[in-house]
Amino acid sequence: MAWRRIVAVAVLASVAVLALQTREATDRHGATEDERRRPEITAQARARAAMSQLTGRVAAAWMDRRSSSGLFRDPITGGTGHGYGPAMLAEVLIREGAREHDRRMLLAGLRALSENAVRAAGDSVAGNPLELLGMASAYSWGRRHLAGRPVWERWSEAPSAYLRSWEGADVGLAAQRCFTSPSCWNNYKIVDAAAVLLLLDTGLEPASPAARLADADAARERALTVLRRDVPRALGRRGHAEGPGGSFTHLGLLADHPTYPLAYHAMSVAALARALDVLGDRAPAPARDAFRRAMLAEASFMAPDGDVAYLGRAQGESWALGATAYAGEYCAATFARTYPATAGMCATLAIRAVGRLHRLHGFRDGVLAIVPRFGSTPLTGAGLERYARVMSFNGLTGVFLTWAGDQARRADAAEPKPLPLDAGGVFVDPDQARMAVVRHGRVWFAVHGVGPKVDDLRYDFGVIALKYRRDGRWVDVVPQRPLAEGIGAFDGGGPALATPTGLVFPHGRRIAADAQTGEVVVRGGYRIAPGLWAARGAFRFRPTPRGVTLSAPAPAGSTLRIQDFLPAGWTEAAEDARVLRTPIALSRISERPLGLLLGLTFPSANSTDLRGFRREVVVPSGGRIRWSLAARRLPGG
Repeated sequence: MAWRRIVAVAVLASVAVLALQTREATDRHGATEDERRRPEITAQARARAAMSQLTGRVAAAWMDRRSSSGLFRDPITGGTGHGYGPAMLAEVLIREGAREHDRRMLLAGLRALSENAVRAAGDSVAGNPLELLGMASAYSWGRRHLAGRPVWERWSEAPSAYLRSWEGADVGLAAQRCFTSPSCWNNYKIVDAAAVLLLLDTGLEPASPAARLADADAARERALTVLRRDVPRALGRRGHAEGPGGSFTHLGLLADHPTYPLAYHAMSVAALARALDVLGDRAPAPARDAFRRAMLAEASFMAPDGDVAYLGRAQGESWALGATAYAGEYCAATFARTYPATAGMCATLAIRAVGRLHRLHGFRDGVLAIVPRFGSTPLTGAGLERYARVMSFNGLTGVFLTWAGDQARRADAAEPKPLPLDAGGVFVDPDQARMAVVRHGRVWFAVHGVGPKVDDLRYDFGVIALKYRRDGRWVDVVPQRPLAEGIGAFDGGGPALATPTGLVFPHGRRIAADAQTGEVVVRGGYRIAPGLWAARGAFRFRPTPRGVTLSAPAPAGSTLRIQDFLPAGWTEAAEDARVLRTPIALSRISERPLGLLLGLTFPSANSTDLRGFRREVVVPSGGRIRWSLAARRLPGG
């Protein structure tokens, strides 16, 4: 059942792509009939229209999902509390209502903003930095565009009082240590800095000596310290991309330490863009340079179908695409004259992010699907983080797209350009995520060189994403790793080495990739604990015409366990279990397995039933086995 839903989504994607073509697809098929008639229609204009359409639908969807208080009811939890979600949804409704002269929608947004402020101020608990960002952004826009109107005067008092009284944010115990350490990075740092700069930009007076506005100079200096010192320090410099499209060096990820989830790179660069936008010409040069290098990194690791969240938590979530669209549009507008090549790639980043949202994140029960599977399955929290909320992520996605729309017309000066790997090549981040991305012909894949540092299989070792271009579109050959709570730090795809004390999983110390051949080499071995190895060797990932093959080392005569996570109802074994088959993919191992065991079933952002299919093999005398993942040959490609 799950696989039929995935195929259905893929079919819909091939139809929807006619409405939002990427540059790559346009190059293949030429201009559409509409474009030939009206050549002034550009990719940027189509993306801008899609952003406007999406934000309009997001706003409309929540008009009838309000409680008596004026806040919004989440369809998964049923909750109607305050937070960043309602604040950001309020901005989307306010701006959409003003743009469309829809007084009912404008009033709904203003009332939600006011009620959110009242509750946030009255619960005696410091809010998340995102809540301040949402409140300050919505209030700033209202003050600039609605000032003097009776409706604004009536509903702006509560948000004004909240902002005037705001003292500081609470990021939670788990994130607090990193948040306060100058040597650690999480996205809250730049979100908080951007929010404070927006707060200061409101021009409001402090309500008390304890309010952050009471010492505006100190508050501004703390925020600028994040931009001048923390952002450049957190951003790696050893990442690089190389291929026919050019060579790019000194790239890095701006994602949370120590796991580097890619969605939170998107969050960090979007918040950095917001901070830079508020500061304008006063923005520190180191932060502006770091932003440009971080955007080139994202342009290098973005999959050709616009996927940017295939490693780590928040996998496949809509807001990461919204954040990419906003950061991309801001980058394109900012660097159009000084760095036109960067600006062009940033424009393409935004176009492809919006295109993916348009294709894969439909509207289920009227609300934007926060993960692809919600476009065709019931809204449940299975496979998502405990903090995932449809309301919150609709607000976050919607407000990013709204901000992106503000930048889009300025970005028209940038001509979209191919991304670094569009013509082939590799991206390697050797010192942070220890990840490599390869584009080789019709194959694109990503390799993670280390296993989970936390209880989450979405950080697993090995091939974490594999896509194949068939009939002019990219398809996921194998599902990305599921959220497997309770086993994520103790299990994985492997290959895992069987020892007298249990399974030992692979771990890479170094990762490199060859731009010509596409081969990725992870040097390390099977690590029992830091500094303690059961065996050492190099894992080699080589592209094939339809996928990738892993050549894994192990002592001759030892046993390796391999685990594929595939749709439970659509996977069958063949050739004595040497081969696992789904309607789209093949997983083949070079040795005849000792048997096939069925593991647990887990959900993910894209599927409700990924099962672990476990095979054990004895390593031959040559000391290596091969594990191949490939797209099946189907009629027509």
